[in-house]
Amino acid sequence: MIQILSTLSNDQNYTTYKKGLNGTYIVDKVITIKGKANISNKNLITPKGVLTSINDEDLVLLEKNSSFQTHKSNKFITVLQKNEGENLIGREITDKEIKNNELEGKDQSSPNTPDTYKKQGKKVPKTKLK
Repeated sequence: MIQILSTLSNDQNYTTYKKGLNGTYIVDKVITIKGKANISNKNLITPKGVLTSINDEDLVLLEKNSSFQTHKSNKFITVLQKNEGENLIGREITDKEIKNNELEGKDQSSPNTPDTYKKQGKKVPKTKLK
């Protein structure tokens, strides 16, 4: 089993096509790589990265996909080979793992946090809570 580690803020659908009638292309397969890194969920948990399990055949298709290659070269996703018996799904991804895999911590669509403003040297805006 292969794991894809993603620091993208949204799920990504990578689509493969096959030739149909009259030179048109039709969807052959859609492979979804989970995102939602740096996005709080209903339990207010904000993961630093998200893992998706895929099989060997899907990896071969993904490696041919230009969007997948762009995300990989921009260091928002990486391919992890899972050791036999190792369960990576469901555990928290650490900053060390992101750095070890040379991944970008956030993409441009991730929401701003107080740390974001501080790193930019800006004042954190005040919000009203009801």
